[in-house]
Amino acid sequence: MGQGSYFQWEVFLCAWLTWIICFLCTYQGVKISGYVVWITVPMPVIFVFIMVMNGFTLQNSDYGYRMYLKGYENDEPVDIN
Repeated sequence: MGQGSYFQWEVFLCAWLTWIICFLCTYQGVKISGYVVWITVPMPVIFVFIMVMNGFTLQNSDYGYRMYLKGYENDEPVDIN
């Protein structure tokens, strides 16, 4: 048999907050949509920037960047033939 799970308050509260925000955005209609756009458009850009900067700081990440940009692995050319 599988193991039972336990109730996670953090997940529940975040989901509840999301539903409340969605309700308020639709309840107010077009009047508040301009303010909603000011928040929802830059947030994904900021999160992607944070994740990319985190990726730059990982150990040995320079090997992956070299392979992606130059096509080399450990500074050696890849033999195609």
